[in-house]
Amino acid sequence: MGRTKRVYELRIQDDEQPYVAKRFFKVRTGENNLITAEKNEDFLECELIRLQVLDWFVRSFLKHAGPDGVNVEHHKYITVSEAFLIREIGDPSDPSGLPSEDPNTSVWLVEPKRTRSVRKFCGTLGHPERNDKVGKTIAALCHWIYVSTRKTEVYADIQGSFMTIDGQETLILFDPMAHTVDQDSGVGDHGEEGIQRFLSEHQCNYICQGLGLVPIADMNDLSKNVQMDADASNEDSD
Repeated sequence: MGRTKRVYELRIQDDEQPYVAKRFFKVRTGENNLITAEKNEDFLECELIRLQVLDWFVRSFLKHAGPDGVNVEHHKYITVSEAFLIREIGDPSDPSGLPSEDPNTSVWLVEPKRTRSVRKFCGTLGHPERNDKVGKTIAALCHWIYVSTRKTEVYADIQGSFMTIDGQETLILFDPMAHTVDQDSGVGDHGEEGIQRFLSEHQCNYICQGLGLVPIADMNDLSKNVQMDADASNEDSD
């Protein structure tokens, strides 16, 4: 159970895979008002989209960093958790927290159950420097996403669990957050504030360099120069 979501174990008939089902019950710590069924569904859809977009970026990043790309040393075995939405049919279950007079309104985000051992690489608004190869790979991935989205999006709160897949110890990422210029990616999106925190704290490493990414510090300097040039032009036109 987290500060914003309830999490329950789930078994699906004729499926040996154990799952967890998640729903929102409040958005910010300290709020007393429960989230409506409609809001819960909207927020869960955003969660699913973030996972699917992150999966696309991870695949793109690994391909570019691998032998068919720039071939820079990095942690190669990273994937993103599978996930899907389910809707209860009929009266809502007790765990849904919804009144019985609201049939067919309870929606859940379902993911495969993972090991309890979780490694957190960055927080919602914190991007500490990591010194191991896995940590540096995730930091470079965040840099890659920022550049790939044309400086409009930063992924945050990245965490994962290691599991053996096809004989390889693989990092499975889940529950990411994102900060976007439009602040519309879902719960936890701090917009420009979140993006600026990444820009101020990210430390480029050898993987960022190997990928040919422009250093974050240089991006900030360039942005400042562009702003100064624009201000000067406005003064000249006055």
